[in-house]
Amino acid sequence: MDFVKHLLTSPAKSTHTSSPTKSHRYVPYVLPRSETGPATPPAMSEELRALFAARRAVEAKTATLEAALATATAELEAECVRAAEEAAAQGQTREERIEDVTRRYNRAMDQERRRAHAVDERRAREREELWAAADAVWEARLDDARREHERARRAGEWALQDAERRAAASEERARKAVAEAARMRWEAEGVERARREREAECVRGQFIVYERKWEVLRGEPQTAAGVRFCEFPWPVLARNGTVVSLSAITRDAVRAFVLHNLRPAEVMSKSPKDRVLAEMLRFHPDKFKVLGLPKIAAEDRETASKAGDIIILALTELLATC
Repeated sequence: MDFVKHLLTSPAKSTHTSSPTKSHRYVPYVLPRSETGPATPPAMSEELRALFAARRAVEAKTATLEAALATATAELEAECVRAAEEAAAQGQTREERIEDVTRRYNRAMDQERRRAHAVDERRAREREELWAAADAVWEARLDDARREHERARRAGEWALQDAERRAAASEERARKAVAEAARMRWEAEGVERARREREAECVRGQFIVYERKWEVLRGEPQTAAGVRFCEFPWPVLARNGTVVSLSAITRDAVRAFVLHNLRPAEVMSKSPKDRVLAEMLRFHPDKFKVLGLPKIAAEDRETASKAGDIIILALTELLATC
């Protein structure tokens, strides 16, 4: 109002067009730091770029409006000067001129304030829309991240469960393999035990047959001759129970036969030395030539005599170690 009064009370300077000391100028509203969103905004996407481009367009339009407001203020000041000059020309009193100019000035200022307020409201709405769009983009990004995290979590759980299933299956296969190996080993051991049992039974049978043959030979008359070489009770274990050649009669074979632990109980009740002595009584050269050789077939007696020599030599060596 001081500016208006100055215009009305200074007619000599009616052509003054400079701006008042405190002219009305629109100052754009700047968001405080707490309203500028999160400290670390989300990564710029196409949507955010478009939104910030729109914001820059709004700011450019606001600058244009501010320039227009400054121009309108200058025009208003000039209008006030013209109104003062017209009032002076029409012969209005000083109070009337002041009142008229003041009314015009206030009306113009009200219009400018309403227009500035409308601009502020529009900018506030645009700013809210911008941040709402940014929040929507941020929430969409967060939703995508949550879904990706959930997918990764489920994939990890599935991978863990699959690994546990594979480990359980591998453990089950290993357990079955161990059980199968144990079963096969047990079967193999059973087969081996059966084989050894059959062999032992065969050996025991050979020992029994050996003793019985000697009993039969002792009971036969001295003139009985006809026992073949392979039928004579030689102190040697044969694979099929029959000694068919002289090569089967060795000192090691005789030693193994005499000291074998599967011989009949009445034989095993004797000491090793007594067992050797009992066999030496059967194959002593003098006794064998009188009691053994005559009962062997004539065509086998020479071979039988050689066998007797091998046996008595083996028994003599064995007796020295007992």
